[in-house]
Amino acid sequence: MGTISARQRFINGQPTRVGYLSGLRTDASLRGHASMILRRGYELFHRLHQNGGPAIYLTSIIADNVPARRLLERGLPGMPTYRFSGRIRHARD
Repeated sequence: MGTISARQRFINGQPTRVGYLSGLRTDASLRGHASMILRRGYELFHRLHQNGGPAIYLTSIIADNVPARRLLERGLPGMPTYRFSGRIRHARD
């Protein structure tokens, strides 16, 4: 399961349509097949992108979700390129 959304944001001072991939989940019983399932999902996202999708997409991954980070940052064929760009920290009162 996953979702894709797009919003108008500013990048380098220019309004730019930015996509956000989120909610990627697999059932625990399918964990051994996660890369195949994700590739098929990303194929669908790619087809949606070809019909007028944003030029850039973002995804946030919880820092301690090592299995997800390992899978997504591996650079597998048929998968988008994931690059670590920084941490998001929650400001506490």
